[in-house]
Amino acid sequence: MCTLPPRVEYEATPLGLSLQPAFERLLQWSEVHLDQVAKARRNFEALSQD
Repeated sequence: MCTLPPRVEYEATPLGLSLQPAFERLLQWSEVHLDQVAKARRNFEALSQD
């Protein structure tokens, strides 16, 4: 049976799933350091406009 729009289902491989702990740790790090990253980005953009 044809569906509109076409639908595709994806699934990570076991190798891809093995990255999940690393991505979870990266997410935790980004939540803790979000303010510092935003400040660094603002500083960089300000310097880049000169």
